[in-house]
Amino acid sequence: MIIVMCSPYGITFPSNETPWSCRKNRAVAYRGPMTDFAAHPDDTIRRAHALAAEAHRDNVRPGPGGEDEPYLRHVERVAEIVEAAGGAPQLVAAALLHDVAEDHREFWAVARDGVARDVVKHVETLTRRSGESYPDFVERTAADGQSRAIKLADVRDNHGSLDNLPTGTDDERARVKKLRARYEKALERLELAENEGEGRDEGPKR
Repeated sequence: MIIVMCSPYGITFPSNETPWSCRKNRAVAYRGPMTDFAAHPDDTIRRAHALAAEAHRDNVRPGPGGEDEPYLRHVERVAEIVEAAGGAPQLVAAALLHDVAEDHREFWAVARDGVARDVVKHVETLTRRSGESYPDFVERTAADGQSRAIKLADVRDNHGSLDNLPTGTDDERARVKKLRARYEKALERLELAENEGEGRDEGPKR
């Protein structure tokens, strides 16, 4: 497993091959070998990965070099960050599933019955509610001492992936600028909450 995370916001792992970049000491970018969550020794994590793979099977997002990448890569990166930071299996599982409830509501309505209750709780905390503004969503997740670790990893990966978005037109450049500002503001709030230990009893540790 090769991971690079920018200090001082995460653990730094040695890497001599993985291409990466740090902007403002916040971005997390790694595209090297990933953990094989499908063969993970923990059953909760394996099942979550299988559900995420099924839910996102037709989804893609802009990847490095102007090519699309499977959306599953994003949730795997988020889960890998959470696990590398010592996240318990239920947090890693929730990281794999964190976009399923919002992006695939009908699938989640059925799949959630086979998911552990604490994993469901984290996933639903990480799901933006109808009519909820993005700042309010960030504020709510920032207040949850364990689910926050997943949202922080999610925003870090999204922020670190902004350079993959097209910028050939004024509208595209404006969109990237808006997203960058949104993610950086979210990171400031989430990092402040993490540093101050808001809403945390034990934290997302094994």
